[in-house]
Amino acid sequence: MVEKNNPEYKNALLEMAGEIGNNPLVKPIIDQLVYDFIRSPECKKAFGEYAKRKITDKLGL
Repeated sequence: MVEKNNPEYKNALLEMAGEIGNNPLVKPIIDQLVYDFIRSPECKKAFGEYAKRKITDKLGL
């Protein structure tokens, strides 16, 4: 078993994910899923709340 914090393992996983994401058969599916997720009302609401929280934290309010 590989250690959790092994940088070589993490880099290999990221490289493999990049290869899968660039596959011409898989990329359109991933793009559509991301587009649908970003356009969803739940995502917009969550992002709005996150942005509001980050702004108030930065301003110290």
